[in-house]
Amino acid sequence: MLKFKLFSLIFVLGSTCGAAAAEISFEKIDGSRHTATVKSLDSNELLINVTGNEEAISTAQILSLATPIAAGQPDPTAQPLDTHLDTERSCLMYTSDGSRMIAKKFLIAEGSVSISDAGLTTTEGSVSFPAKNLQSVVLQGQRLVLLQKSWDELVAARGNLDLLVVEKDGFLDYYEGIVTSVTATRVEFDIDEEVIPVKRSKVFGIIFRNRPRGLAKAEVIGKYRDGSGELLNLTALSMDRETLRVTSPLGFTITHKLTDPFRLDFSVGKLVYLGDIAYDDFSWNSALGAEQLFDTLSQARQLQKNIGLTGNPLSLDGKTYKKGVAMQSKSRVAWRLQDKFSRLKATVGIDDAVRPGGNLIFRIFGDNKMLHESQITGQEQAKALDLDITGVQRIIIEVDYGEALNIADHLNLVNLRLVK
Repeated sequence: MLKFKLFSLIFVLGSTCGAAAAEISFEKIDGSRHTATVKSLDSNELLINVTGNEEAISTAQILSLATPIAAGQPDPTAQPLDTHLDTERSCLMYTSDGSRMIAKKFLIAEGSVSISDAGLTTTEGSVSFPAKNLQSVVLQGQRLVLLQKSWDELVAARGNLDLLVVEKDGFLDYYEGIVTSVTATRVEFDIDEEVIPVKRSKVFGIIFRNRPRGLAKAEVIGKYRDGSGELLNLTALSMDRETLRVTSPLGFTITHKLTDPFRLDFSVGKLVYLGDIAYDDFSWNSALGAEQLFDTLSQARQLQKNIGLTGNPLSLDGKTYKKGVAMQSKSRVAWRLQDKFSRLKATVGIDDAVRPGGNLIFRIFGDNKMLHESQITGQEQAKALDLDITGVQRIIIEVDYGEALNIADHLNLVNLRLVK
């Protein structure tokens, strides 16, 4: 009896001293959403606890995984970039693997980048990686929102020399050369083999073009995003009851407390948004029945990708969407699929901007075989669409007149996507 009581006491103490398992929310590739207690996660499998029973789910079946968000609350991991940049955290870096990092301290010495006081936490307390894998850095990040367009144009420009970018009277100017080092107070800049020390406070940013890219190819399994503005590609991950660990293609591993906001995106290679790829053919028939092929400007008025026909965000039932396609009646668009997919999914309805107007017939064909036909009106809520497209090589979407010709026939197909 004594041994039994002692065992029971140890069990109770052990149970109460251990950290409580965190809850996570995740979306599966079939579109279903779940919230559960996580036991573990690695690159291949998520292990959760459902009503006292363990359940293993392959990460191949998961699109995203994140900390739960209360109804009506904003997603901390999806806030605009400028909300994370200020005079303290002003260094914004983009790397050759597609990652984005924000930090207070940024240095380059002996061919290595070192950042600290970032939103990222590593066992070493700072993040380091080869300078050859750095594409650009904004040192005055708090000013970026005012100069974003000019900065993007400089980043997109081609050349063989680094650009030292400065701000003059509200505009960006630059000098060409080679950046050799960055300290806390200056930037060493080589122009025609003469090294000039430039006050760091005078430099808006640096665009690195005189670098052999040396990043070894690694399979990216997803993306990591947190509430401090960090965005990382990841090649490996693990999770226990308290901590998430993700490894970047740049070679460092970060740790993240599960009590802090984060989001993992596993959609890479699993789905394609049709609004993000070029269509194979588009046409529109006038009210007289004569087919007219539109030039670029006219097409933009009849078919829009990732924006509504009015130029405003795609909107259905009071909610706006970043992904989708908008079409008018008497139009037809086709995509040739470059891979094998099993499902075509979307939410369809009349854009909020013209409701309760709108009345149209909506059809989808797969290799010229009709897969779906329905009537859509502005007086009803949006509808979920989920079609089997196994073996289909060409998708055609057709919008025709309903009961009121083309009055307010603004059809939104939001989150229109192909799923493997």
